[in-house]
Amino acid sequence: SVEGGTPGYSYSWSPGGATTAQATGLSAGSYTVTVIDSSGCETTCEITITEPGPVEPSTSCSYTQGFYGNPGGLACIPDNQKVNAKYIMLGAVTTSGGHFDFGDKNNGKYFRLNLSDVQDDKIFKMLPGGGPSNKLLGYATYDLIATWDNVPLVDKGPRRGKIKNNLLSQTMTLYFNLHIGGALRNYELEETFYTAATVECGSEEYIENSVQMFKIPGDVISFLESNSTNTVQGLFELANDALGGHDIGNLSYSNITEAVDAINNGFDECRVLLSGTDYDKVVAGLTDDKPIFTIYPVPFIDNVKIKYEIDNGLTAKIQVFDIRGRLVKTVVDKDIYYHKVTTLDLNHKTFSNQVYFVRITSGNKSTMKKIISVR
Repeated sequence: SVEGGTPGYSYSWSPGGATTAQATGLSAGSYTVTVIDSSGCETTCEITITEPGPVEPSTSCSYTQGFYGNPGGLACIPDNQKVNAKYIMLGAVTTSGGHFDFGDKNNGKYFRLNLSDVQDDKIFKMLPGGGPSNKLLGYATYDLIATWDNVPLVDKGPRRGKIKNNLLSQTMTLYFNLHIGGALRNYELEETFYTAATVECGSEEYIENSVQMFKIPGDVISFLESNSTNTVQGLFELANDALGGHDIGNLSYSNITEAVDAINNGFDECRVLLSGTDYDKVVAGLTDDKPIFTIYPVPFIDNVKIKYEIDNGLTAKIQVFDIRGRLVKTVVDKDIYYHKVTTLDLNHKTFSNQVYFVRITSGNKSTMKKIISVR
């Protein structure tokens, strides 16, 4: 970023030879950029780039699939550090020796994530993923298209390369989150926990109306407790066992995915852990005239997230209407609570490139919002 002199600047980077204000794709090392203005005045600046390494915050931090699937944006890391998704992911895979195997290599069911997948931005094609949660069918890696069915990955169209196994994409996200710091790794799981966003990066002061409840399936916790591994690290190992085709007892793949998703979302952007009393206090202050849900993203591609702004212990009926007022989808949610986030799947040709209206009714309250498909 240049100030002063006479505008009309030229740039020269050494080594590398870049001639623009921004030099990209640089490896670790020392660099010098020379800037010359239109009058011939010259100045230089030296920059040192270090290899990504573990970032150790003092609190539990995580990010969602959406963050890791987006090349833009910065992460909130305590101690006033700001890093992007690629930095975190490069550090994770570098620390793992240049690659990481999700699933079980010895069992022949694993997906290998290579350092080049991050360096060459292939990771942004894989994430955010979705689809049914299941074990892997064999070996797969991004560069070998013939192996994609073992995940699976989308093999054609504008979403080519996306992971279609939510258990894998959520486990991959947790892998990156565990690299951020050890505090998350050792967190002991509870069936219900509460977190809130902070007023600024690294602060312990939280925003009251951001308090949210998260739930982890009880059978997942019971399974981990029986193996003395009831921590986030233990959950990560369980998810990899499931991907690798190991015996997971009576657990469902979807419940394991739900547990991993709760951690990835629960501590998103370094949300702080709160007590149930704090949550109850916020819920008690809810007003009757507030809309009962928010919905995002708008526009959407395959699904939308619904966040409830009520806590009345009732069920919620979710209805989707097309532009002509015809009812095209109905879902009943029997477990609603304040700031619960549920996913509404709209991945069907019916929902392509049109305007829809989502109405949620719970008890004597009802709210309708407009959404737009860009699929």
